Formats: sequence, structure tokens, C-alpha cells
Amino acid sequence: MATFDDIREHIKSRYKVAMDEPGWVGLAFSFTLDGREVVQRERVEPATALGKPAVLMWSDIISHDRVPHKVALQRNATFELGGVAISADLYVFRVVLPLDGLSLDTLDSAMVYVAREAARLREGIPLS
Repeated sequence: MATFDDIREHIKSRYKVAMDEPGWVGLAFSFTLDGREVVQRERVEPATALGKPAVLMWSDIISHDRVPHKVALQRNATFELGGVAISADLYVFRVVLPLDGLSLDTLDSAMVYVAREAARLREGIPLS
């Protein structure tokens, strides 16, 4: 089973790390969304899921007061993985994956998914 330190080393070897703190790693993904260049921040940190070691990935979406909660919750029903939550005053898109059996390919796919989904949500959620 991979550890969070293994994940941290993988991230540092493959991606441009914006922050490397004892309890988390921060990245800035750059990609094209609807013909525009987008930079999306993401935080990756150790977590526990069902009492076992896991990894939590999350990205900011938008201030929670700019989108009706009902709209955000309705969007939660459409995700194949993860969901919208509120952290501090922000809507965030988050995914938690167990470390047991987690491949680095799955980790990479999930990290890109979280960043893209958060950016897509920010651009596509109707504002109040």
C-alpha cells in the first residue's frame, strides 16, 4: 500500500508543486477549458476513509454566497466521483480515495479530474 509520503514524492516528481507543507501538497494545473487557458489550484493531503489511510484532493470553485445551496447540491447528483462541499467560505470540489490498491495512474487521473471539474463548475454554475 502506498503512503502519503509516496504520493507526495510522486507528485513532486511529475507536477509543478506550488506548496509543499508538512500536511499537504499544493499544485496549480494549467489547461484549456472552452478555448481559454485556465489555472486551477488543487490541494492534496492525507485523509482517512472507512477507518483506513486515504488521500483527499480538493480544489476551490467559488465563494459559497455566489451560488444557491440548492443549485450546488443538485449538481452533486451528477458527478461520477466526488462532490461539492463548503470549506471556510468556499465551495470546493473534493474526492477521497483509499490508499490501499491505489495506483499512481488512478491518482493522476483523479487529480486532473478534480482540477478540471472544479474549473468547469466555476465557469458553468449559474450565479444567484
